[in-house]
Amino acid sequence: MKKGTCPKCNSQEVYKAPSNLKISIGEKPVTWCFAYICANCGYNEEYIENPKDLSKIRKKCKKVE
Repeated sequence: MKKGTCPKCNSQEVYKAPSNLKISIGEKPVTWCFAYICANCGYNEEYIENPKDLSKIRKKCKKVE
């Protein structure tokens, strides 16, 4: 979806919006997510935009086994 095409319906009516999802460790916010939304079928995905924030998550969160 980040490239502007919906993986469900192949529409190019994809829009980016701030998400309400905030990832926090303790009291400090680690990062915010952005939603990619298909205006044709309603499918959406959320992504963390800053690659530096991904390394913070690797260090502070538990990996799913």
